[in-house]
Parts: sequence; C-alpha cells; structure tokens
Amino acid sequence: MRTAHPLTPASLVLVAAVLALAGTAAAQTTAIGLSAVRAQRFGNENLLGFYTPQGGDLFAWSLASGDFNGDGADDLATGMPLDNGLTTNPVTDSGTVIVRNGVPGSGLDSKPAGTVLRQTADRDPAEAGDQYGYALAACDFNGDGFDDLAVGVPLENYGGEYDAGAVQIHDGSSSGIHTSGDAFFTESTASIAGDVEEGDEFGRVLACGDFDADGFDDLVVGIPFEAWGSQSGSHPAMGMIAVIPGSAAGLDPAHATHLDQDVPGMNGGAEALDRFGAALAAGDFDGDLFDDLAIGVPGEDDAQGRIQVVFGGPSGLTPAGNLFWSETTVGGISEQFDNFGEALAAGDFDGDGRDDLAIGVPGESLGSGNSIAGAGQVAVLFGSAIGFDLDRSRFLDQDSVLGTGTSESGDNFGGSVAVADFDRDGRDDLAVGQPGEFVSGTGDGAATVLMGSPTGLDTARHRGIAAGYDGFPGDATQHQKNLADAVASGDFDGDGHGDLVLGAPYENVAGIADVGTEMVLYGTLFADGAESGNTSLWSQNVSTLYRNKIQATSAAKLGPLASRFGLQVDLVNPTLQFPATSTYVRVGPEAGFHDERTLSGTFFLDPQGLTMSTSAGVNAFSLMTFTDGIGPGSATRLAFELQRNNALGGWALRANYLNDSGATLLAGAAGFAAANPSDPATHNNRIDFTWRAGSPGHLTMWRTRFTNGAPDGARQPMLDVALPATASAVINHVFAGMVAGQDAGTSGSLFLDDLSFRR
Repeated sequence: MRTAHPLTPASLVLVAAVLALAGTAAAQTTAIGLSAVRAQRFGNENLLGFYTPQGGDLFAWSLASGDFNGDGADDLATGMPLDNGLTTNPVTDSGTVIVRNGVPGSGLDSKPAGTVLRQTADRDPAEAGDQYGYALAACDFNGDGFDDLAVGVPLENYGGEYDAGAVQIHDGSSSGIHTSGDAFFTESTASIAGDVEEGDEFGRVLACGDFDADGFDDLVVGIPFEAWGSQSGSHPAMGMIAVIPGSAAGLDPAHATHLDQDVPGMNGGAEALDRFGAALAAGDFDGDLFDDLAIGVPGEDDAQGRIQVVFGGPSGLTPAGNLFWSETTVGGISEQFDNFGEALAAGDFDGDGRDDLAIGVPGESLGSGNSIAGAGQVAVLFGSAIGFDLDRSRFLDQDSVLGTGTSESGDNFGGSVAVADFDRDGRDDLAVGQPGEFVSGTGDGAATVLMGSPTGLDTARHRGIAAGYDGFPGDATQHQKNLADAVASGDFDGDGHGDLVLGAPYENVAGIADVGTEMVLYGTLFADGAESGNTSLWSQNVSTLYRNKIQATSAAKLGPLASRFGLQVDLVNPTLQFPATSTYVRVGPEAGFHDERTLSGTFFLDPQGLTMSTSAGVNAFSLMTFTDGIGPGSATRLAFELQRNNALGGWALRANYLNDSGATLLAGAAGFAAANPSDPATHNNRIDFTWRAGSPGHLTMWRTRFTNGAPDGARQPMLDVALPATASAVINHVFAGMVAGQDAGTSGSLFLDDLSFRR
C-alpha cells in the first residue's frame, strides 16, 4: 500500500505561487483551462443504506475513466480497496468500486452513484483483505464501442496462496457497465505466465492499449512482486508483466504473453527489489500507429530507478529494440532512493503526432547537498520516429515551474501524473500530483498543471491546485488528506475538453477518518478570473479613472454555488463631469485564444440594486464582447448587452452580431427578470451559449435560474438563430464587465460568476 510521506519542518511554508490564493497572488496567475467553474467534489456516499462510509475506506485510492455506456461522455470509476462492502454483511477490506456516469453536455451526475461493483460470487467471492479496486484500467477490450473496466484484486488469496492476486473484468454495454464480473484472471489461468505464489500481487498495477493495432485494446497486468527460479516464493520483487490481448470475444488469455528482464532480448537482468512493472503507461512514442509500453522499474540499482520501453507491432509487444534507461541516461543524475519511474503517463505535449512520456521521480532530493529530501521531480521525454529524442529531454520541479523556494522536503512532486488536453488546442497538458505538499498543514497535498505548446510543456502557463483555495472545492483546514495521491483524466461532459480528477484517499468525512474524497475539474479554453476572486488570472484589468469600478468580491453568493467569488461591477450614473467609460477584464491569446471559430460559454449574471432609466432611449450597456484582434483595427464579432425592458419591469439580455463589413445585426433579445428586480430570487441567472462562424453561422442561448444557490429547473431556451455567413469571423479576445454605452440614470451593481469559455 502507498503511504503518506512524512514532511520535515523545512516544508512548513505557505507558498503563494503554488496556491494562487484569492487576492494574495504575488504575480500574474496564468490560466490553464481548468478552474473551480463547474467543479465537483464526491466522497464515499450512503448508497441506498446498504453501503455507508466507514473509517479507512480510502475512496479515490484508484481512478479510471471510460465511456462504459457509449453515450459520448466518459464515466468515472473510483476504487476504495479497504471498503467492507454491504453494511449488512461486511467483509473487512474486501474492496469496492463505484462508477458514476457522465452526462453529455453536463458532466458527472451529481446524484448518488448508481453503480457499485464488487467481486462476483460465482467467479470468486469477496474475502477479507482482498482489496478489490486497488488498481483500475478502462479500455474497449472487445471492440464493441463500449469501454470495459479491469479491476485489480492484488491481495486475493488463490490456490491456497496468500496475496497471489487476481483481475476481474466488467464489460460495458448500452445499459452501462456490467455489475457481474465477465472474466476473472489469475496466474493459474491457462496460458498466463507464472505460477500462483504467495505475495505475487498479480493485478497491483494495470494499463491498456492497442499494441498490435487490431482494433481491440489489450490489457497489461503489472506484477512487481513476482519472482522465479531460485527466488520464487521469497518475495524478492523482481517483477513481471502479463499482456492479455483483446479480441471480438473480449480478453483472450489463450494468446497471453509476458515480459520480464530475464526474457531473451530484454535489457537489464532481473534482480531482487527491482519492482519491474510498478508503473505502466501506454502511448505511441514513435508514431507508427502501434501503441508502445513504458514500464517503471523504480527499485532498480538501490531505488535509483529506471524505465524500460517496449514497442508495439503486428505481433504486439516484443523485446526488439527495447530501451532501458536511467535518470542519468536521459540527462539527469541518478541517486539512491530517487525512485525514477515510480509514476508514468503518456501524451502528445507538442502536438507532433507522437506521444511523449512524463516520468515521476517523487523521491528526488534537491538543493545543496540534496538537503531538500523527497522534493520530487518529473522528467519529460519527447517521442520521435526512433523512439525518443533525448536532446529535448526536460526535468521539471516546483522550483523551475513555480519559482525558487517552492520545492520542499516530502512534497513528492511527481508522485502521480495524468495527461489530457484541457484547453482543446490539440496538445496534451500535464497534471502532476504532489501528495505530500504542505499547504496549511502536513500532508494536505496539491497538484500542478502545465500546458502543452508547440515546443512541449509551457512552464509559463501553469497553476497550482489545492483544496479549499482559489475557489477549488474542499476543506483547507483538514490535513493529512494527500490530495492528488491519485490523478486521472477523462471527458465527463463529452465536450472534447479533457477533465481532471484528483483523489484524496485519506480525507476525513463527517468526522470519519480516511474515508476519502475526489475533486473533479472540467476542461475549458478559459475559466477563471471571476470565479477565483483573483483578476490577475485575466490578461488585463481596466477600470475607469472616475467612479465606475470592477473588483473581485465574495459578495456574489447567490450563484451556482453559494460560496463562490465573482466580479462586481459598480456603476455610477454618468454625468458631464463623470462620463461613462469602460470598466472590464480581458482575456486573450495569453490564455489560449487563437482564432476561435466555435465558442461555447457559461456565465452567471446577477444585477443587484441595478436601476436604469425608464424613459425612452437605449437604456442599455455592453456586458461582454468577443473580438477579433485588439486595439486599432479590431472588430467586435459578438456582444451581449444588458438593457432595460420596461414591459417586463426588469432587464433583457440582448445579443448583437457584427458581420464581416462591420454592420450590426440584431440576433435577438430575451428578458430574464421578473417584475420585482429587487428580489434576488427572481434574477439570478446562468447563461449558456454556443456561437459558430460559418455559412451560415449560428447562435444558441439558454438560461438557468438559481434560487439560493441551486438551479430551479432545467435550462430554458433563450435564442436559437442562424447568423449570416461569416467566413472570416474569429475570436481572439473576450472582454467581460464592460459598461461602455451606459445611459444616464443607470447605477447599481452587477455580478458575474461561473465564467468559462470552451472550444
């Protein structure tokens, strides 16, 4: 079992650069396509009264995403290996997996999870200490279009041997994942290499990929405590992997293969405590359309650690051309207890069509004389036609990303890694877990996200994530929870943006110790500023020199979540002495906007104490504009305007569209306030929209009204209109909180929240 690393007194530092605390950031905070907008937090729930949270469940110890029901949105499987199962018939530490469904256009279902997975009695009943759910992997093993789930049961007693280990498979289907196991594998399964032996822990690590490119995903089972020959049965942790190929009938153990460091052609040579197979990651590193496999060997050479890469081909994974590299080989310095290769993740960070490899080195010590013990580091290797281009290798630690002095003893930066394209720019981004991070207490845990770029990971676009800070969900006062001990990615709303899950398996819930929770963050093109209460996340802040102003505030508490921050725009009736001028925040290419031709967005809009003249006239002001370029020569393509609607006794949101020649075309207007604008229950609205350039273009808008922080129903259509052809229309900048065009007689406050934009 993983354990939390103790932290030294040197780590008792609150690092503003890591946390980007609301209102306290020392410098411009960058946007990373992930924020607290739409964030969720789940824990082990009381499910139908039969499954209840108990101390030590370790919910979110393991995570995997896959579209198990084929609806276009990924679902989330969460392992809690020390759960006892049914409260009416508990089996101590037998383990459980919870599956929560994703909903297209929405995200993970916030209702109690509908699927509970356990060991299947007819294949192998749950037994005390089995730890079903210790490891998870999701892929489509039978090629039917529904992802399947592999569940590791590493401490399964089998064939009279303690902790021999097993793997149970649950197939996906149109009705969701099968709750009964569809297959069950151990080392006694015919054609799977090895023997059932005490302490092997078959299934402790899982991964999957299509290594022979036949259209069926294959399963890799890591057995890092496997031994053979004279060492058999003595727990020397030499290590092995078993590869079970997929087929139309599912995983096919009859054609299983295996690899270890004693297989002819494999570099290295098996030794005690190597732990070959302790981490696994599949990716196409050489761009030949066959998935390859990176294997962590963190115990190699007195825990200096190594990685071994084997390449896929028509025959699947073979030893031919395998790579066996140390930290020194790839440009670093190998040292005892670095544990190079303890965590692995593959993704295309530079968008060149070849996957790159992130290697966690959580035991890396930094500083003079390695005085910062266990600070941690991540090595990044870039794929090439010959495997990897070591001339491009990079090493990242907190000092190099977040600033000097942020690496601390026991942070274990690189203890977990996950990859996804959060901002949907065609380049993968990297989330790095630092589960030992001291935020405001020991073992809080945190994560750092770095964005992909044409040259690889862009350290200038990064952000730290910690529970309970900067608008992110969680309890900042609860320590020893080890946030980001497990990390995973998926697309839970089916919008093409990667989403991120951070597990905190040691978090206490309702006074019960080590129940565990998980934080879910949704990917966007941009989603910050208003939400965090820190306008430094925006590219530019502009306020009038006169009386109008814009500020980050915690006063906007009536939006989607009652505790969120927002932007407050204070308006003063313009006069000749104090004319109306623009007050806004802006975000542009610095945050990832690049000639956007399709844009979706969400914003919460709440006028509070806002008055407009009821006399004839425009009685409106610009609320948000989307422009092509900035400064002289720029052109507004889409604008949202707030206007007085005398017929409603409130306001209307008007959408203006500008064509290629600069002519303004009214796309439409819709009122959204009741007759009593002073009643906050009647005018808290979240607006969703989708704009598309084209021939013709299109604009669709919806409204969801909130009362006391909760939606009062499904979103209601506001506008659905075709727009004239806009062949050259693009968006590079968004301005929010505008007050340009403010009429005389307008004053009060306007709150913006839940602000995000997606491709």
